[in-house]
Amino acid sequence: MEIYTKKMVKQVKIIEKLLNMLETDLNALSKPENLDNIEELAVRVNKITTLLKNTLDLEKGGDIAKNLLHLYNHVQYASIRAHDHKDFTAISSAHKIVKEINEGWTKLAKEAAA
Repeated sequence: MEIYTKKMVKQVKIIEKLLNMLETDLNALSKPENLDNIEELAVRVNKITTLLKNTLDLEKGGDIAKNLLHLYNHVQYASIRAHDHKDFTAISSAHKIVKEINEGWTKLAKEAAA
C-alpha cells in the first residue's frame, strides 16, 4: 500500500485539474464553431501544457517523464498548427493523448485520496 503525503495529494489534484482543463479546451478547439475563439483556446492549451511539462522530473521520472514530455510537445504542436495554419488534423490525436493521460491521473487521484 502506497502512502501519500498531503503535499503529494495536492499536487496530484492540481495536475488532474490542469489535465481536465486541457481536455476541455482541446475538445473545444476541435469544433469548427469555435473558430472565433481559436487564439484564446490555443494560448490556454499552450500555457497549460507548459505548466504540465514543468512538473516533469526528467532525471527521476525516467522513461515515463520523457514520454510525457514528448506527448505534451505533440499537444503544443497540434495547438500551434490549429492556430497558425488552421490545420486541425493533429487535434484529435492530441485530445486522445490528453484523455488517456487524464484517465490515469484520475485513477491516481482517487487512490491518493483514499
